Amino acid sequence: MNKMVLGFLVVSGLLSILCWRALWRGNDHIVIKVVWALLAAVPGLGALLFAVLHDPPPVQPEIDRAAGGDWDIVPNASARHHTGHDA
Repeated sequence: MNKMVLGFLVVSGLLSILCWRALWRGNDHIVIKVVWALLAAVPGLGALLFAVLHDPPPVQPEIDRAAGGDWDIVPNASARHHTGHDA
């Protein structure tokens, strides 16, 4: 087997594994996960399509879910509630 083809298949396989890892950790419905997993298994094209087209639902920060509000996190400071007004 040509070394270039073998290298392509190895890289494609590794990219597919990364796609699967991201996919199964997400919150998509199981049917969507299976479809994307099969698509991501296509050498070369699958991982590219997954990276470009897959749009996982946004993850709501833990502090937002706990408080039910809109929070800003300021680096190196405590969390403060966002009022929409500049202080």
